[in-house]
Amino acid sequence: SNKILMPLRDYIEGKESLVICRSSYLNLLPMHIFPYEDGLFLEKVATSYALNSALIFFEPNNIKDAMIISSSQIEDEPKTKTYFGKELNYVESCLNQKYKVEKFEEDINSKERLFTNRSDMIHLINHGTFSNDKLNKSGMFLKKNGEDIFINIDELFGHKLSSEFIFMSGCSTGEVHTLKGEEPLGIISYLHSNGTKSAILSLWKILSQIETTVDVVRDFYRYWIEEGLSKNIDLQRAMVDNKKINPYEYAGFVLFGGV
Repeated sequence: SNKILMPLRDYIEGKESLVICRSSYLNLLPMHIFPYEDGLFLEKVATSYALNSALIFFEPNNIKDAMIISSSQIEDEPKTKTYFGKELNYVESCLNQKYKVEKFEEDINSKERLFTNRSDMIHLINHGTFSNDKLNKSGMFLKKNGEDIFINIDELFGHKLSSEFIFMSGCSTGEVHTLKGEEPLGIISYLHSNGTKSAILSLWKILSQIETTVDVVRDFYRYWIEEGLSKNIDLQRAMVDNKKINPYEYAGFVLFGGV
């Protein structure tokens, strides 16, 4: 990490936030949790990511309404479903302060709900998965007529989903496949191709049965709604507020695109 960050020190010092455009296999590195000085890089600078530099300058339109969907799997433990419900209620309580909100808890038709929505913003609480080796094994789980279904990244591109801002809190929603000579391919590629200006996604398997995950989500929205700062700074503050010994517990979410 020192070989990457220390040569950039003069550019980093004094900056409140930083957008990182990575290339090739650097897309696999969670640079926001690299050691830096006496802590982690995310504690020094609010860090977000972009697939290319053009995406940094996306100007979001005004958000007027929001949709929140929770969609656990049939075999999930009761504790997981409980935390899904907590997250949904926290997000709703924050967004209700400013936006018109539709809430769908344990939606038995979450696939149709998601891909037919017209909301400016979406918060999706579900499960995701990622396979380094096989693109068709990476994607997310939703429901159709109460049954669990898996939608891989390739299939996602057959659906329309266009919102200004999307937060997907499921596991590995922000991981990408690195393709030689091309932009990385993942859920974020799909979202940007559909016009989503910015998204908060996860870079690893999020711990769904601990308070920290829910607290980071809650505090992000609290800062964003109540203080109106940029989303990368709001997310940084939420993670630092809930800092644990292991960043795996609190630093899994990252912002892509416009801040």
